[in-house]
Amino acid sequence: MAHIRLKETLPNLFTARLQGGSFGAVRAFVAYSPQFDRADSFIAYEGTHTDGPFISPLRYQRDNVTGNYTWHISEKESLGFKLNFGRNDFFSSGQIPLDLVADGQLDRFGYVDPFDGGRVRLGTLGIYYRRDLASGDIFKVDGFLTRNSGRERSGVFPMRSPRHSKGRCRSAAYSQFAQLLLTINSGLMRDVTINFGCSRS
Repeated sequence: MAHIRLKETLPNLFTARLQGGSFGAVRAFVAYSPQFDRADSFIAYEGTHTDGPFISPLRYQRDNVTGNYTWHISEKESLGFKLNFGRNDFFSSGQIPLDLVADGQLDRFGYVDPFDGGRVRLGTLGIYYRRDLASGDIFKVDGFLTRNSGRERSGVFPMRSPRHSKGRCRSAAYSQFAQLLLTINSGLMRDVTINFGCSRS
């Protein structure tokens, strides 16, 4: 099990970056991290787009929003809230017949259906409590709720427009997950994590 700790603050009040590359690749990052007397916080957005090297453009679009607010109740006690939302839309060349590629009838960056693709939506809300004990040990409780959804579009024959693609093969998947983590660093119980979780698909 991987337990990733999110940043609670950023070194600069405002951060902005813009990058570009080949195949229509663009990446933008914007973050705001205000300073408070007894709290750390930030909100950040990242957007990415690329068409890839394919004859039918990938039209890959990804957007992520991440945030955190940590209230320092005292020097040794903190209560925090965090969020993470994202979306991903893409078109893909899908699986292409290699015999047609070998025969020269289809380019290796070609496609069969230009409207193959899908979309993904995800979101996570979390809350955590941390206390530094007088002995130097740490008591921490993490809880979060996650919901993911994905939808795939695929077909066999090329369609004339996105409007006609509505009748093609489509599949969807949804899942929800809730988890509570209790971490104890005390005495003989070093880096002990107790995990309570449930999921639904």
